[in-house]
Amino acid sequence: STLSSSSAASDVYKRQALPLDREVAVTRLRWCYLFFFMAMASSMPYYAMHYEERGLTGSQTGILIALPPIMTMVGAPLWTAIADATRKHKAVTLITTGGASLGMLGIMVTQSFAGLLPVVALYSLCLAPIMSMLDNVVMARLGERKDDFGRQRVVGTLGPALTGPVVSALVGLVGLRVPFYVAAASFAALFVLLAGVTPRVEPLSGTFREEFRTLLRNPLLQRFLVVVFLGMTGYTAMVTYLYVRMEELGAPMWLFGFGLTVGTLGEIPFLLSSKRLLSRFGVRATLLASLIAIIVILFGVSLAPTAGVVLALQLLHGTAFSGMVISGVAYADGVAPP
Repeated sequence: STLSSSSAASDVYKRQALPLDREVAVTRLRWCYLFFFMAMASSMPYYAMHYEERGLTGSQTGILIALPPIMTMVGAPLWTAIADATRKHKAVTLITTGGASLGMLGIMVTQSFAGLLPVVALYSLCLAPIMSMLDNVVMARLGERKDDFGRQRVVGTLGPALTGPVVSALVGLVGLRVPFYVAAASFAALFVLLAGVTPRVEPLSGTFREEFRTLLRNPLLQRFLVVVFLGMTGYTAMVTYLYVRMEELGAPMWLFGFGLTVGTLGEIPFLLSSKRLLSRFGVRATLLASLIAIIVILFGVSLAPTAGVVLALQLLHGTAFSGMVISGVAYADGVAPP
């Protein structure tokens, strides 16, 4: 009986373990998340402050802040459609990652609103598909272990946790160029890592045009995309204006980055338990909880009397951001055609 139990356990382990080449690829992809989130954590919170330093008006800053979510709605399906049609997923990923790195430098050196408008648009267009294509590669590599997707992203949370305080301290000493140098370097490191990963490209069951039409006609996916767009618009506003709000409340520059560190503290437990959460509550409930958390943070930060309250609210970041990503990836994987 003991022998048969041991054999059964061994069979389960063999079914769940990844082949060595796939395990190596998944490990490399975990570090890809680290550099991606380092780039985002070092740049996003400083956009509004950077534009203000350039002398832009509030309305001009608002337009530039609104561009990334809008361009994501256009850029993400555009780039992924190009990748699917040409079957050149790796080339598209490298082009967009390299473009994002150059875009960071472009935003840093451009002075006027007229110049920033096309630069931010092009940067956002390149940034749009990187996350979804990276998630897709990880899901494909995990195979039957897709439920472990959340755990693969834990390394990525170290990016904001480490980058936030360091960059905010350097900004106080050197100036607002630091975040964009760090972001450009992080995207460049991501480019190098992705160059060593070959995506698994599944053959289409029909022509690309037929597959694309099927995707567009899927009402479940249409509603999902609208919900995610609205949620990510709120999340973008939440992150972009975080440091501006802390500055209004009199927080010192060195404290700004700890907002991201506190957010990480709320994110790690969520990612580690994501498999159980999805199994117990389901994708829709998790996505709904994410949207509620974003609303609570937005209202809470706007009404917060002190910077300490703003920092405490960042503990909901795990539910707000990771909840949306984990549930979103699981939902899209379930309703989208292979």
